[in-house]
Amino acid sequence: MVIGKPPGQFDWAKDIPCKNITIYGYCKHQDKCAYKHDIGVNAKSSPAVSTTLSTVNNNNNNNNNNNSSTTTTTTSTATATTSHQLNTAAPTFIPSNVSRPTSSSTTTFSTPSSSQTGTLPKKKFNFDSPSFTPNVASNSFNTPPPNPKDVPTFVPNSTEITENNADNHYHSDGKNNVNSTPTVNQVFNFDTPSFTPSFTPNNTVSFANNVHHNPDIPLSPAISHTQPSTTAGTSIVNPYSTGNGLPQNEIFFAQPTTAYPLQYHLYAPVPPPHMQLPLQPNERNAQSLFIPNDLREKLQLKNEASLQVLPHSKLPQLVDVYHSLVPIDQKYEKSARVYGVPSSLYKVCSNIDGNLYALRRLEGVKHINESAIASVKRWQNVKSANVVKLYLAFTNMAFNDNSLFLVYDYYPCSSTLLEAHFQPSGIRKPEIISENILWSYIVQLTNALVAIHEKGLAARTIDLSKVIITNKGRIRLSGCGVLDILNYGEDKKLEELQKIDLENFTKLIFDLAASSIPTRGIDKSQVDIVKLLPFSDNFKNVLIYMISDLSNLTLSKLQSIIAPQIMQTMNDLENANDYIEGQLTRELENSRLVRLMIKLGFINERPGFANDPSWSETGDRYPIKLFRDYVFHQVDENGKAVVDLSHVLSCLNKLDAGIDETILLVSPDEKSCVIASYKKLKEIVDAAFRDLSK
Repeated sequence: MVIGKPPGQFDWAKDIPCKNITIYGYCKHQDKCAYKHDIGVNAKSSPAVSTTLSTVNNNNNNNNNNNSSTTTTTTSTATATTSHQLNTAAPTFIPSNVSRPTSSSTTTFSTPSSSQTGTLPKKKFNFDSPSFTPNVASNSFNTPPPNPKDVPTFVPNSTEITENNADNHYHSDGKNNVNSTPTVNQVFNFDTPSFTPSFTPNNTVSFANNVHHNPDIPLSPAISHTQPSTTAGTSIVNPYSTGNGLPQNEIFFAQPTTAYPLQYHLYAPVPPPHMQLPLQPNERNAQSLFIPNDLREKLQLKNEASLQVLPHSKLPQLVDVYHSLVPIDQKYEKSARVYGVPSSLYKVCSNIDGNLYALRRLEGVKHINESAIASVKRWQNVKSANVVKLYLAFTNMAFNDNSLFLVYDYYPCSSTLLEAHFQPSGIRKPEIISENILWSYIVQLTNALVAIHEKGLAARTIDLSKVIITNKGRIRLSGCGVLDILNYGEDKKLEELQKIDLENFTKLIFDLAASSIPTRGIDKSQVDIVKLLPFSDNFKNVLIYMISDLSNLTLSKLQSIIAPQIMQTMNDLENANDYIEGQLTRELENSRLVRLMIKLGFINERPGFANDPSWSETGDRYPIKLFRDYVFHQVDENGKAVVDLSHVLSCLNKLDAGIDETILLVSPDEKSCVIASYKKLKEIVDAAFRDLSK
């Protein structure tokens, strides 16, 4: 379009119809536009002036010599308005050689016959035809667009309509019928907000079918596996929105944070037994160079549990100086059976030293005496391998109540005796109780009680749910010191409390031993049940002594009775320690090889250094590239890649040690050969790395 140019310069355009008139029916720059505007519609009329379609029809009848039919439409209300806005009420454009059937609101569109004209009508575009406008609803662009807030939300037709959400659906006929056939009046509204699936009471998605929930991870009390109630005052949850559509205090209490669990068996899979080849004394396989898969998997599970966080949780972000709370209890049951008040356990991280701790919370504890909290200092002096150390006790309002918190050592992936021997978890079945396990438990719990009683304290928490298994065969007594704070100032003497410890100890061992036989329905005394146990007479005699002579039972007498088993347990622990130390030596030198490979990675294939694009492949660095090919890129006589782990480890260890052995380094094109020793190569690598480190 040519606008605002001196007259005479664009005279060539005065006979060319303006495209704005052809497309839009008007040209807002017609006073300045150099193109032709008088092409059937009075373009010079004011935007407020309108002409009837009958006038357009009369103008079209003057063009019969163009051998084209005339499109006429006479209605009492339809008008053609020329304005600066698009007229949605304009009639539909129809080519001049097409006829339409007669209707009640339109006149007949006829085409001259060949007898009248003598020849077939010539198809020609009629510029006098009204502008083409899609046939839309009566709403005109002249009216202001609706407010986006007033536009109803789109809901799929499959959603069932109720009285509460019937107004949220768009219907052309104004009726609440989502199954009605769409008509031409239904148009796409460009002003409609972005689509968000609606979550209505009758379109509820069951959490049991859609939320991949771990049965071992509890849900918040606000979440149910059934459909939410639709009673008055109950907010409807939108599972499609961020954070499952729940407010901060209604999100899942605990969620699995690892979407794709680690594939531990992919590190160094051991071949099946029928495929393992017998090895000579001087031969080794890849599995023997690293720690066993089962031990590595256990350590990685513990590491994963230590790093676990809950990014969206209703738990407090900070409790005193501890943050990143993660529930530890596999079965989140706030039982008050042991302590008398509901309690829960969390993994936390300290802002002071960055270490992980176990934080036990006791709910609704009121009027805590400062002297009672000060008694924790006595528990800090208890140092035993079979007692979970207590560090600190304090009160805090982080959970919107007066809760008591105690800080203990954290042992990842630990389980209680109740969970390990009585409660199945997933595909894991309860561990069967054997005599060796019972002897080990007796010895270790005896050691824990001796350490506690020597400090003038009482455990008071010897229970299946408070003795944890931290490693294979290793147990620790947890939850100590809680009742000393809650029951501070009671009249019970220390000797009486320590005697209760021995009673609970005996009961715990008896419950574990009795689980090896079916005792339901047996109406016998504890001594008679012990005689039915499938264990040795030595164990039965010790357990009968603990049950029958409980009033005279002391830890010193018990130690003398189980002395042979103490030596056996100590021997087993020493063997386990030797095994762990032996596995550690396999990984001892791995850090050296990692540091060496990092240096080689910094040097090889470096794009440029010190304004030299080929720095890594020239000068003293060239033998390093050849050594890399010698170690990792060897091929056999058939051109097949040589994948030999022993060759890689041998060469890297020799390079790290810098021995005098010489090797022949050949370029891939076999045009360059270098004879160098590992000692010289190590000097070259160190020198190149120092240049990069400057």
